[in-house]
Formats: sequence, structure tokens, C-alpha cells
Amino acid sequence: MNTLRERIEFVKKATKWSNAELARRARVSRAAPTDWLNGSVGVLSSVVAQNLSQQTPFTAGWLATGSKPMYKAESEIALNRDWPFLEVDEEKVRNLQGPDKAKLEAALLIAAGHVGLDIKKNS
Repeated sequence: MNTLRERIEFVKKATKWSNAELARRARVSRAAPTDWLNGSVGVLSSVVAQNLSQQTPFTAGWLATGSKPMYKAESEIALNRDWPFLEVDEEKVRNLQGPDKAKLEAALLIAAGHVGLDIKKNS
């Protein structure tokens, strides 16, 4: 997989993402994946490669240029896979204490309820 097109096709197949989902996760325009796939863009920027790397088992270097290694270390993959939120800073949330942590949990449960999601643990 020497070309960006080949790497993007591989990522799409591995993740089962549409072009729209790929764009969302890479934090680029909806048109960007089409440009990558039709060859009008041949290299990802380091920022875009890092965004995709955070969402996949692939290294930013491989995504951007095809350089090895292709896959991240298993511990790094597990770390990235555990945090499901794109726009929420994991470290900030994990560092919350006492009342701030309780406020966030209450707000999350209320917001989920407003959009029809039942995320509360069964007690």
C-alpha cells in the first residue's frame, strides 16, 4: 500500500466507515475523503493523520506517508479504543473530583434522557 488512496481504502475496509464517517473522524471536510481516493491529494497532513490514528489501530506515519510500522503497539490501541468521545478530553474527565464529577455524571444522564438514551446502570 504505497499510495494514499490504497491506505484510505484499507482504513475504510478495516473500520467499515463511509466517506462521511471518515471525514468526521479525521475532522476534515466531507469532500476530503473523495480527494484522497481519487488521487487529487497524495499525502495526509500530520494533523489529519494523527486524528485518524487516534481512531484506528494504524500509526500516524503509516497513514500520512505509508512508512512503517503500520500498526500501533497493542497497549496504545487498547488505550485509544477505550475512550469513545471525539470532542471530550479524557484526561480532564478522569481528573474530575467530588462534586464536579457528580455534576458531570448527572448532566450526562439528563442529556442522554433528553435524546431518548437509557445509559444508567441497572441497580
